[in-house]
Amino acid sequence: MPKNTYEWTELYPEVDPDPDGERELKDVVVSVVGRMNGSDGKLVASIDGRVMLPPPDPDNFIAHENLTEEWLQEICEAANGEFFREALDRQLEAVRKRPRQKLLPCQVQEPSG
Repeated sequence: MPKNTYEWTELYPEVDPDPDGERELKDVVVSVVGRMNGSDGKLVASIDGRVMLPPPDPDNFIAHENLTEEWLQEICEAANGEFFREALDRQLEAVRKRPRQKLLPCQVQEPSG
């Protein structure tokens, strides 16, 4: 079986809008949505999910504008990394084993003109 590789893509923070402006902390990230792609070099599969975050700790709060892509990836990896890789392995294996269409000689059409 080919060795699969994995990559986090499309990482998005979801922010509590605080429409009334009543909260002390602003732009609090309440969840992170992330997609992981898996590939065996020929086939590609993907899976995505949302990680809900606990309420922020005011003493350790990082402002939205100071968050990084690495922070988002760490959140998704800690919550879903192993599960996503296992799921992608199963998806890729299923695609490799899926029956393929193969036309009969009488069904093959000659290229037109």
